[in-house]
Order: sequence, then structure tokens, then C-alpha cells
Amino acid sequence: MLNRSISQLGIVFVVVVMLLFSGCATMEKNNKTDGLKFTSLRYAKALRWGDYPGAMKMTQLPDGKVDDVDLEYLKNIKVTGYDVSPAAFNEDQTIGYTRLYLEYYNEFINSVHTLTVDQTWKYDEELKQWFCETPMPKFKP
Repeated sequence: MLNRSISQLGIVFVVVVMLLFSGCATMEKNNKTDGLKFTSLRYAKALRWGDYPGAMKMTQLPDGKVDDVDLEYLKNIKVTGYDVSPAAFNEDQTIGYTRLYLEYYNEFINSVHTLTVDQTWKYDEELKQWFCETPMPKFKP
């Protein structure tokens, strides 16, 4: 009878441990999805308020390429609205995909434009944060 109780406790212990580990995996998954949602919105807000250098800090182009951005030209671009689509992820949630919708105008031309940018985001495991792999949006005059 005592051996049976110990055996049942062992099973309960294994089940509890399995639930804890699956819960941790779910929490990590949620942290990554929430992290991309937060980061992609922060990126859009940076564009909205003209903080192009801030948006560039959230960008790491593939293969170490450098995004050739004319910050002087961007001083004339005013983003008036933005929206970010919900993210889609690869299987291990290290790559995310969003669509950024922007409405903007150039101060010198006073013409409103819209722009849609498909963005690829990559999760940096070491830094525990997302980086945009898509170059800065190309704002036309």
C-alpha cells in the first residue's frame, strides 16, 4: 500500500513538472509575441514623431547591410497616421512578419500620401529583443 502511494506521488510529481515546463514555454511564446507587438508599435510611433534615428536603432538589416537613409530629407516628412497589422510568426517564433500602414506628407509639397510596408522582424536571442530587417520606408515627395 505504501509503495502504491509513493508511486502515485511520483506520477503526480511528473505531471506537475510537465505542466510547469509547458507553462514556461507558453509564457516565453507570449513574451515574444507581445514583444514584437510592442516593438513594431514603438517603431511606428518613432516614425510618427519624426524620430527616424530611433527607428533606425530598431533596425538590423540582414548580412550586416547598412540602410542608406537621408535624415536631412526625412526632416521634411511628417507622418500623420499609422497602423500595424497583427504579427505572423515562423514556427519557432524567431521571425515575425507585420504590415505597416503610414499616412504622411512632405512639408514642402503639402500632398498627403499613403504607404504600405511589409516588414520582417528577427528575434535576437542574446539581447532578448526584436529587430526590423526591412529598410526604412521609402517616402516619396
